[in-house]
Amino acid sequence: LTLAQQEGINNNVVSATFTGLTGSQANFVASGITPRNPANTIVTGLVLDNANQPIPNATASIKGSNLSALTDASGRFTISHAPVGSIVLFVDGATSTRLESFPFLEFPMVTVAGQDNHLNGPIFLPPLDLDNSKVVGGDEDVVLTLKGNPGVAYTVFAHSATFPDGSKVGRLTLSAVHAD
Repeated sequence: LTLAQQEGINNNVVSATFTGLTGSQANFVASGITPRNPANTIVTGLVLDNANQPIPNATASIKGSNLSALTDASGRFTISHAPVGSIVLFVDGATSTRLESFPFLEFPMVTVAGQDNHLNGPIFLPPLDLDNSKVVGGDEDVVLTLKGNPGVAYTVFAHSATFPDGSKVGRLTLSAVHAD
């Protein structure tokens, strides 16, 4: 599929069928935007909690660069002069000024030159249940539970944990995430 020359949402449609097809034809829909001046490339987003409330002062950054931005009071951020092409967007809720603790998440994405590049929807950071956390990775199996969800149990076997920094022992918790 080669996109047409006009920008638009779902404005490029291809239908595929073949002789003898007994079911419905396959439809492929694509949206397109035109690259512009790379110096004007931005990455924007919205960071919310599970209750759709904004998370102010979360840090959004682009891996391998010194580009970052804090979310505003409504949870929105803008990173200007973003690189063009494949990037990894980091969102760190630990810097938020809210009382709860929030996680660090990452999102791969591809930016288009000179455009406002954003994920398809809000970035949801669930509040972490630190009161229910336990140290895992040591000499004993550890069972984590999920507050408010009776019957949910997650077993971390002894010596089976590896954390992002390479350490083998650390604190872990289960936290409910937004249904979306």
